Amino acid sequence: MSQVSPLKLGAIHPITGRQWDLEKNEAWPDLEIVLPFSRRVTDNTGEMILGPAVSPENLGGYQVIHSLNKIEIFDLGRNSIVQNVKGVWAAGPSGDTARIHLLALDPYSWLTPHGTTISTAYENLSKIIEQNFGYGKAETFTAERYFGEMLVKPATEAELVTPFQPALSTRVMKCEKFGLKFRTLNDTPIHINQLTLFILGGDIGGNRQSPFFTVVGGGRVTYSLVKQIYGGIFLISASIALSAPVDNIWIQSSNNVPLLVYSVRYREARSKFINKKCGKRTILAPGKYRITVEGESNATSSAGLPPSKTVKWHINQEFGVKYPETLRPYIKYSTIGDDRIFSTDPIPPPPSPLAWNPSLQGIGFPAYKKYLAVVHFFVPYMSSIYPQIRMQVMYVKGSLPSITSDLTPIPNHDDDRSLPQKSQDWINAAGGSVMLDEEIIFDKELPQEGLAKVALSFILPTGAEVKLDEWTCYISLFDSFSQHVEWSGNCLQIYYDSTGRNGHAIPILLPIINTPTNANGNRMISLPENSILKSTIKYKVVQDLLGTFPSNEGTRPYPEEMTSVLLDWRLPTSIVNNLKPFDQHTGVRFARFAQETRVRFNTGEGDKLDGINDTVHNTTIEAIVDSQKRPFALWLRTPEPIDWRRVTITLKIKHINQAGDCPTEYAFRRPLDMTVTILPSPDATSAFLIGSFAGTPTYLPRGEYELDISFDPYKAGLQKLKPDPSVINIPEQIKMKFIQPFGLDWPLPSTGVIVPARLLEKLLELYRRPKPGPDPEELFKMYEDFTITETLINTNSETIPITKSQETRLIQEMFEKERNLVQLNKHLVNSDVRPPVKNVRKDSDSTLETREPNISTKTENPRSDRKNKRSKDVKEAKTK
Repeated sequence: MSQVSPLKLGAIHPITGRQWDLEKNEAWPDLEIVLPFSRRVTDNTGEMILGPAVSPENLGGYQVIHSLNKIEIFDLGRNSIVQNVKGVWAAGPSGDTARIHLLALDPYSWLTPHGTTISTAYENLSKIIEQNFGYGKAETFTAERYFGEMLVKPATEAELVTPFQPALSTRVMKCEKFGLKFRTLNDTPIHINQLTLFILGGDIGGNRQSPFFTVVGGGRVTYSLVKQIYGGIFLISASIALSAPVDNIWIQSSNNVPLLVYSVRYREARSKFINKKCGKRTILAPGKYRITVEGESNATSSAGLPPSKTVKWHINQEFGVKYPETLRPYIKYSTIGDDRIFSTDPIPPPPSPLAWNPSLQGIGFPAYKKYLAVVHFFVPYMSSIYPQIRMQVMYVKGSLPSITSDLTPIPNHDDDRSLPQKSQDWINAAGGSVMLDEEIIFDKELPQEGLAKVALSFILPTGAEVKLDEWTCYISLFDSFSQHVEWSGNCLQIYYDSTGRNGHAIPILLPIINTPTNANGNRMISLPENSILKSTIKYKVVQDLLGTFPSNEGTRPYPEEMTSVLLDWRLPTSIVNNLKPFDQHTGVRFARFAQETRVRFNTGEGDKLDGINDTVHNTTIEAIVDSQKRPFALWLRTPEPIDWRRVTITLKIKHINQAGDCPTEYAFRRPLDMTVTILPSPDATSAFLIGSFAGTPTYLPRGEYELDISFDPYKAGLQKLKPDPSVINIPEQIKMKFIQPFGLDWPLPSTGVIVPARLLEKLLELYRRPKPGPDPEELFKMYEDFTITETLINTNSETIPITKSQETRLIQEMFEKERNLVQLNKHLVNSDVRPPVKNVRKDSDSTLETREPNISTKTENPRSDRKNKRSKDVKEAKTK
């Protein structure tokens, strides 16, 4: 700034980055006024400018000080001075800037809309200064004296001598003992963490610890030769090790010989903050204002140079403030409507929850009636701009009048602060407090489902109503998520296989205690007007459907269960490849999953996938199955889209004994716990629920299923919903218990699997000494000819996980050296072809059977023959 040609003042909006020329345009109430300087100036206003102190500079033998003496914003309409005006030096991608942002509380807030730029912005707090002792004639001093921001306090007389010129251009200080203090011109301490004295002395040779001086209080000094001045005089650097930052130090020369100091080099560890009165951000009310800025620049010289004149500078400029034309830039999100219309950022890549949102653009997911409509703002001062905001919900169809409420913005209860983290850290370190974002909460009940509009407006002091924003939304058929997915069934009755949709009557195990919602299907495409009867849903009492579940209170233990998934129970790789985190391709993977199952989703002759996107009138659960009726997945279908990002599901299966299609009793086994992967449809009205055991996606067995479904309104990364107090158990929890009668029983480790003894030996060898090979699914391609099996095993395989009991049986077979070869039973190879049986042995305590194969080459074993004969004789004796 200068008195001759002052710069015009501008303003910036920290939320949007919008800029105003204050001479021509009115700004918004939360503006930051930019004072552009050519360099930083020293604040003499009395703690108005936050941040580190600004030092004077040395230019051509002058110490130049630019002082900011006054900043005032005067409210012309109210004839008063605006209080609590603060400012801060802005930080930028290249470090410090020479711009003061008035009405800002931190140096980074102006970069809020520029996420990439703010990540690279920083403040320069570690300046390295090399301070000399000036130019001019030789002189002496005994009192404390400033050299820049370094004060020298001699304990004995100090001299500023010039005999080393012209080799050294500045004076050299000669003193036996002195103290160094580092202070700003207003006597604020400056801490340093590196200190080096450049001194004159004789050649130190290879000695780097020559005792030229000592540090009072202790401190190691390391010397190094810089250059030769002339003759036997050398310039030497003496680096002092500082264990912690200090603002003063005392130096004592050795052997009572005065020390010759050419200059002092130090690195600042300057505090960011001179004062800690950050306070609250000042918001200007709409009206007319005048800003006044005053200061002066002067230069002084201790080298006998001519005196300099003091230059005074100032700015007086009027500007206007008005209400924002729209609220859209201030809205972070709304829980009613499409959240995407408020976002200015591109869709983030997976695994961000925001990468998947198949709801209708501009409408979003339906808003549950028992969830409060919330508009959440980016800022904590919305109430300072608009003390009250009118919110209206207007139905597009029907005769219902609009529902209106006048709302006061209040701090949110979710501990949300949208200020960039760099800004928050700076304010907290400055002793300030980062305020919570404000929001408005619609306190009226939404009586009807259907398409609606949300409007925000403000009543001016004149009484006129000004519309601030408006968007479209859809009110759900349901009060809550629990009501949305509630299912009245207790047994699956519909399944889809390669022939299409199938259903058969299964006896009702329990009376239906739910009254289902009577609602038309709504896929949110044509947005039909729907009606809903008042639901009398009572959530299903979770109980055992087949009576009392067997306990383990007796003497008989539960049988051992599998710890990994058998190969023929694993879902094919082509299906598993579609199970990935939600992203913009999730809907496509849903269709690919369905295609890979080869299941028909209709009863006609068209494409197999025809009907997969049809909606239902009420929530239902069905199954999609393979040729053995083993479900690939459950298919949960609902009348409306669900935000599946908020949903997690676990599955517990109780094993059953079943006669035909009807379960008769619980099996005496431990329940099976599975995790569930959710694969939503393109319109989010349905989803495949795929079970996994021990991290492996698997076919689902038959049994009694208990789905534990959770809906989290506060899911991290998504807008925070506000359930009405009448919605209990947050996150919402709903349990569904039903019989799944399709498919096979989950296998036990001891299931009677007929395996060739030589193959078992090889498997045990592979288990103990794994070697690289192809997919273990290749084992299922083995047939009667054992040479195929042997070739596969000899050339490749993976480690095969087995249980302890399996390993025991393998070792037993190896020990007995049985030579009987058998083919794999149909449980492993889906084949009923068996060779003629010559000999069968079945242990009473084992389900493992071995059979002698029909092969042309047979190795005779006399010891084995004798053993078999003795065994036969014993059996005949027992019979007699």
